[in-house]
Amino acid sequence: MDSRNSLCCVLLALSVFIPRTYADSTTTWLVGINNNQTGEMEHEADGDDLFYVHPGDYTGVNGYNVGTGVYDLSGVLAATAEPLIDTNSTAIGFERAVVASDPAINLFFQLDAASSTPETRYRFNLETLHSIHTDLAFSFNGQPIGMNSYVVNNRSYRATFSASAVNAAAGGNVLTVLRTGGTEAYLTVDYLRLAVLDPNEVFTIGYENLNQSEFEHEGGTRNDPDFYFDPGDYSEVSGLDGAGLNRSTSEPFQSETDSEGFPRALVPSRPTLNIFFQLSAEERARGRLRFRTRLQWLGTGSVHDMEFLMNGVSVQTLNGVSANTDVDFQFDAAAVQAVDGHNVFSVRQNNVTGASPWIQFDFMELQAVLSEAVPIAVETLGGAQQINWDSTGNWILQTTTNLVTGPWIDQPAAVPPLSIPPPNPVKYYRLKQQP
Repeated sequence: MDSRNSLCCVLLALSVFIPRTYADSTTTWLVGINNNQTGEMEHEADGDDLFYVHPGDYTGVNGYNVGTGVYDLSGVLAATAEPLIDTNSTAIGFERAVVASDPAINLFFQLDAASSTPETRYRFNLETLHSIHTDLAFSFNGQPIGMNSYVVNNRSYRATFSASAVNAAAGGNVLTVLRTGGTEAYLTVDYLRLAVLDPNEVFTIGYENLNQSEFEHEGGTRNDPDFYFDPGDYSEVSGLDGAGLNRSTSEPFQSETDSEGFPRALVPSRPTLNIFFQLSAEERARGRLRFRTRLQWLGTGSVHDMEFLMNGVSVQTLNGVSANTDVDFQFDAAAVQAVDGHNVFSVRQNNVTGASPWIQFDFMELQAVLSEAVPIAVETLGGAQQINWDSTGNWILQTTTNLVTGPWIDQPAAVPPLSIPPPNPVKYYRLKQQP
């Protein structure tokens, strides 16, 4: 319908949140154990450069060839998955380290059709143990997915990328870790993980596993209140503790530096946390965002008042938290001035009582929620126009005279059905769901 119809104005439907089921990111493979040691792996002199995570035919799937310096090292037909340790063979097993004399590890694995569509997104995680200075590059089917310079021990690295960017295929694929330089002779690995991301995921920090070993202690100078999930220039984005930085890399969950790392808890001496991240145009256009976390392991007898904000706008408060609490809420992207690109999500401990005043996190997750349209009904009664909508929903009517620039003005007194006079000028209507 448009303004050329008699006595009618353009009416728009609002994209709103409809509850739906969400799947967690699915681990495609995990090599090693998240245990801060390498006892489950081979010594780096007792394996080769090819490791078969899954059985399958990898002929024609090329990993990095140290001898030629290019990706022409074909896999083979692997009847079984390769064990992490085989004491009877120097060609079988996963090497615990990349070293100057043996700088490459190629991991061959299978993807099914559902996890290799062009729009599928992956996240690769590498947790390292020992390195003074080692430079690494990472590739998937020979396509670069990132690089990092490890100058301290216990670093985490992650890269997010799409299937189309790396020519992911149903069947055999290969991920390569390659030492490209550095002064240190070796870098040891705690574990490597490849996951297929939920289509709605914007960021996930940590693992939903009732364990915090991937995070840092919150005390002293181990880290600061700002955490950079994605690289980018955040100098014009302000969290609760001021503007962000211009970061060329994402921030690890753990680091031996004094500023990097994700704190496992909030305490009165460090009551804020700011997560700087990127939002794509497609994610923002979905209209709603969903945040999840688990508050757990509270200090004995402590009671907390918590607040959650995005781009400085409060989206949820929880007062009187005194036990483990699952947090799950949605909010409107436009209401928090979400933009394509640089944004910040913050958590604040507003008040706490008790002798042990800490509150800890299991994980944090933000999703861009796919929406469905809810129409506004247009009716003609006795020659007059009126609009109608579901009065049981938590809606507020908004109007504007300009679809492009707005602004959209709340009409809090409007209740359905609402009679509308002939517009002069043309007026537009929409519904907004209250948080």
